[in-house]
Amino acid sequence: MLQIQNSSFANIRTIASLFNKGFVIGKHLRMTRKKSFENVLIAGPTGSGKTSHLLIKNIVALKNCSMIINDPSHEIYQKTSGYLQQFFTIKTLNFSNSNSSTGYNPISRIIKPSDVNKLADLLIRSTLDKNSSSDPFWSLQSKSLLTICIRLVRHKAKHYQNFANVLHIINTLASNEQKVEQWILETNDKPLILEYRAFIATPEKTKLNIIASTRSSLEMFADPEIAKVTSFDSIDFDTFRKNDNVLFIHNSISNMKYLNVLIGIFFDQFYGSLLEQLPSKNDKDIFIIF
Repeated sequence: MLQIQNSSFANIRTIASLFNKGFVIGKHLRMTRKKSFENVLIAGPTGSGKTSHLLIKNIVALKNCSMIINDPSHEIYQKTSGYLQQFFTIKTLNFSNSNSSTGYNPISRIIKPSDVNKLADLLIRSTLDKNSSSDPFWSLQSKSLLTICIRLVRHKAKHYQNFANVLHIINTLASNEQKVEQWILETNDKPLILEYRAFIATPEKTKLNIIASTRSSLEMFADPEIAKVTSFDSIDFDTFRKNDNVLFIHNSISNMKYLNVLIGIFFDQFYGSLLEQLPSKNDKDIFIIF
């Protein structure tokens, strides 16, 4: 076991100052922005003041930046949004309540062909492959079928391009192959037609099992609220670097396990968008507060 003999707790004034612009970690003392990006962990039992004494204090203190804030109880939003709207554009993302949520559509963010494969792979790995030791054949085939269906839906009008309609294609395929083949042929996309026909040539029992596995990976999109929130997109990732934005993520703790896949896809696409190029001198800092 490695033992570090010379470690000790730091004096707050060695890492914080009145003149810094990062996280508040004392009554008035703040870390530098650079140090704040090296991650800060707040630990304490329920009722110890983590939210009221530190999180809220930091959220209202940060300026000239963008923030994504995990707020399952809506408490932070209720206590800070009135003040923050003076300085930030505020949006909320709530997969359980379409009436109060901005739209987030993962399919709308597909730019190049490899994005389709990546999105299908992420969804399959987060659902079918999670805690699974089964034969990878089913996951690979489900990913292939899901890729075909995403590509097909992207040939439709923009308002049809969402995962609820990908699930509709899968369900139709289970009951009416001829209808799906008609949709495929209408695309005039020769590689897509070839891949679909290769799938249809799969032995019937195997094919039905692949369809069932793929459908299970999309089960969450049968939820009417999730289907509505993911049917359109009104979050511009680029604006988080250019303007002062706050996005509150409002998903209750009881739904976290159910919604983890969607949250994972959101952050994968968000970070992917940010990392496409290095930030410029004038770009905003972005803080993730979870």
